[in-house]
Amino acid sequence: MDVVELLGAVRLVDVRTIQEVAELKLDPAQGNGLSALDETSTDGELTIDINPVHWGARIEIWFRARFETPSANLVAAVAVIYERDIDDEVPEDTRTDFIEKVAIMAAYPYLRGALQGLAGKMRMGTFTLDVLRQGEFTMAASEADDSGQ
Repeated sequence: MDVVELLGAVRLVDVRTIQEVAELKLDPAQGNGLSALDETSTDGELTIDINPVHWGARIEIWFRARFETPSANLVAAVAVIYERDIDDEVPEDTRTDFIEKVAIMAAYPYLRGALQGLAGKMRMGTFTLDVLRQGEFTMAASEADDSGQ
């Protein structure tokens, strides 16, 4: 089974928010507090963690996006859930292709919107996460994979 066959066999049934966390990095020392945030930038680093929870008749993949700036940490996570009529084995390379080409495209708009909403609630100013284009997202090998475990 390849990714095209898997895509033809599944239907997206839900993209569910499972976590939203926003935290300002405040210095409680006298003379600092919230005023220390006045000159900070919203430039930061975005990372996305993946947890493929289930591969059967139900396919469930969790995505957790972390956006870290010098003044804040923002985290949003969603579960992308697909269903299919059969419960046959999905080969590992097809799983990777499905996550990189299909599931991330379902998850990313929710992650992006949640992070931008959290930034607004924390009054961090306006920032925009770029559009994720097809093929731009690839999974990095985990540390367990790198060590041969």
